[in-house]
Amino acid sequence: MQILLGILFGIAAMVASVPTTWSGHKSGLSGEIHTGIVRHADKIVGGTEATPYRWPWQVGIQSRIVAEDPDVLEDPPGFFCGGSVIDKKWILTAGHCCVHMIETRESVEFEVFVGTHRRQDVQSRDIYAVARIFIHPHYSNPETGGANDICLLELEREVTFNQRVQPVRLTHSVWPAGTECWTSGWGSINFMVTTVIQADALQNTPVSLVSENNCRNAYVAAGVYMNIGSHSVCALRAGAGPCRTDSGGPLMCQRGNQWELVGVTSGGSPYGCGHPLFPSLFANVVNFRDWISSTTGIPF
Repeated sequence: MQILLGILFGIAAMVASVPTTWSGHKSGLSGEIHTGIVRHADKIVGGTEATPYRWPWQVGIQSRIVAEDPDVLEDPPGFFCGGSVIDKKWILTAGHCCVHMIETRESVEFEVFVGTHRRQDVQSRDIYAVARIFIHPHYSNPETGGANDICLLELEREVTFNQRVQPVRLTHSVWPAGTECWTSGWGSINFMVTTVIQADALQNTPVSLVSENNCRNAYVAAGVYMNIGSHSVCALRAGAGPCRTDSGGPLMCQRGNQWELVGVTSGGSPYGCGHPLFPSLFANVVNFRDWISSTTGIPF
């Protein structure tokens, strides 16, 4: 009997229905309705501390509970997903991260932090409020096959680019299996997904791209159901990889001296992060370039 892949790199919560678009400040939201489930994402396990500002597009997404006084936000903020800067007002992240955001919109504010190496170093990072959320219109949850796990965040104001903050180039290519790429995040450093020990310093690890067929076969052989196709890209490194609250973060491959965003962290093994038999799953960026351009109005 096939087992539904229950461990995904987002927030563990069942969702009855979620809007695919969100706009407004605080709880002023509107949008279409689309069924979904929020997935949970962790930190990089088995990796190493990244060289500070090596990945200047890496962002963290966090929430703050709205206090009874509408002008006061309660602390501390809760970090729950990663993302990538792709333009001055746009962040690319995972769809299941955005489902969580929309479902809790009445009581929570959402922010993106940029320009920091240490997640808890509030003095070095810049904070930008999220103005609108755009989940891919064909996003689907794992119970119905799971696909198109990608989302755009529009910020209330433009990000200031400097040595610590830069946008990442979206890839135009399908990269071959065996290519060594990198993934990064502040997610859980614990191999077991049931216990989350988040990193303070940004972590990263190299991973090798895995073909669609080999990726699918790895899960099928264990009786685990996952919808793996052109919308996804797989990568593996035994003992290392993304984990809880790494969801939405980048999978990056290098062309010459330039890094390109190839994937958005989505999910992985139900038997623990960094499992040697199960590739990590990412949304395949090249498959969504047209949607990204049409949504943002920017020709990527």
